[in-house]
Amino acid sequence: MALDPRSGPDSRQGPAPLQSRASSAEVVRWPGISLVLPLAPLVLLALSALEPPQRQSLMLLDETPVVSSPFRLESGWQGSPRLDLKTELPPNSSAVVVFDLLNPEGRAVLSLSKDAWRSSETWMEDGVSGTEEEADIGVSLPLRPDRGGAFRLRVALEEGLDAAGQPLNTPLWMRLRVRNHSLDAPLILATAVAGGLMAALLWASVYGDCRKRWQLWVRDEAIDRRMVLGGAGLLRLRVRARYATGARKGPMGQRNPVPLRLRIDDRVGRPLLDTTLKAPLIQRQSRDGEPCGESLQWLLFRIGERDSLRLRVEAPGTLANGGAELEWLELVAEDGVVVRDDQRVSELSPRPVEAQRGCRPAPESVAILGLAVAAVLSGSLCAATRPGVYRLGKDGTPAAGPGVTFRGDSRSGRWRTPGQRADWSRFPGRGPGAAK
Repeated sequence: MALDPRSGPDSRQGPAPLQSRASSAEVVRWPGISLVLPLAPLVLLALSALEPPQRQSLMLLDETPVVSSPFRLESGWQGSPRLDLKTELPPNSSAVVVFDLLNPEGRAVLSLSKDAWRSSETWMEDGVSGTEEEADIGVSLPLRPDRGGAFRLRVALEEGLDAAGQPLNTPLWMRLRVRNHSLDAPLILATAVAGGLMAALLWASVYGDCRKRWQLWVRDEAIDRRMVLGGAGLLRLRVRARYATGARKGPMGQRNPVPLRLRIDDRVGRPLLDTTLKAPLIQRQSRDGEPCGESLQWLLFRIGERDSLRLRVEAPGTLANGGAELEWLELVAEDGVVVRDDQRVSELSPRPVEAQRGCRPAPESVAILGLAVAAVLSGSLCAATRPGVYRLGKDGTPAAGPGVTFRGDSRSGRWRTPGQRADWSRFPGRGPGAAK
């Protein structure tokens, strides 16, 4: 586990740099607003779930239709009404249930039938038994009326059979649940995931951006490199060492922290920092499945004036009396970075004047933020308005699950069953009424 970068190096072998806090120009907090992007769609979904549904239960005895009590259907844009119809069946039985949705005038605006079934099977294998059940007894109808009002549901049991193919003698219960502001849950979740990915990309573009980046990886015990560093922003160093631990297990790394020596010299060879960093060896597993251990250190420095600095990192070749051997050593140096909060920084040279001025967001970061906000807003708006939901009176039929058969379709704003004739009584044509 890496040490907190705000703690800074513990200098005991050389010059001790001045410890300070990151300045206002080095701290960038505005990307924190991107954390709202994945949460906003989930808040809409939670608010929709808080709406109390309208519930009713209807008992079906025979083929005689049963009409429910009036329930309210809204036609606003904030979500769409959703009717959930569920027929409770005994095990190993089936039924055909007919549903008619009646508008406030008592006219059927939607008619369908559902082939419901429920099966139960007991199995036994190697002395272990259990019961498996499968069922298809529900219908979910997302729709939107042309105008709000009190609707009713007419339900009739067309056929009910038990496992032997005989008519059911027990009454069946049909459960009705109505939600007026249901959202498109899959679209909401997809929008939240997209918002989280865009927020992560924004953070990477802001806090991962730097003036120059060096990555050095060697199989030796030391890294020695001269670099031109300094100016506005901070210098972030990451030192990582991996050791092959073999079959050794247990908290070896906590008992034996890895001493990593870091030395920084200026252009004429004067030491600016010479310290030993100690971090525990964390047990990990390599790609080929072999156990290993890693030690990781993060450090922040301020170098006011650009200078040619020499960085040298040393790691011991073996640990714990030869129980762990060094595999490789890595040094990553990022010059000119910003941080999320006022972390502790080690000053290697005075702070430059230009670093005290506030820095503006990079154009690519602003573009990423704009795209993320647009994606979340458009996804949330489509999930709330649901423009693709079927509107009562629209030509055709709504989408439904398996086992559902629509008894007719909507044409010219009216629901027509297959045996229903068109009404020509008000046809404004010429000639006698029979001709019309």
